Amino acid sequence: MADPVTITLLMNLKPEAADGFCKGLPEMLKDTKKFKGFRNIKIVKHKTNANQIIFIEEWDSEEDYGVYIKWRTDRGDMNMMGQLLASPPQMEGGPTRVAN
Repeated sequence: MADPVTITLLMNLKPEAADGFCKGLPEMLKDTKKFKGFRNIKIVKHKTNANQIIFIEEWDSEEDYGVYIKWRTDRGDMNMMGQLLASPPQMEGGPTRVAN
């Protein structure tokens, strides 16, 4: 099996959207946690900018994450989230292994 991947997503939310978005996360994560290939997620707010949310996700593979994002997109979730953003999200992902 390939090494897992860590996906980091930085979202800058509109000030009027940040609190509502964060309150809705527990419900949204119920579906995420059931998805094939999902391993772990940590979501944090920036220390000095409460509108900046950072997702740190671990998946079995980039393919599993891609299937998950397509599912979210097809449901309209990504369009809804896009309307809450103050700027485009920044995403990075790749293998997580640094040493054996």
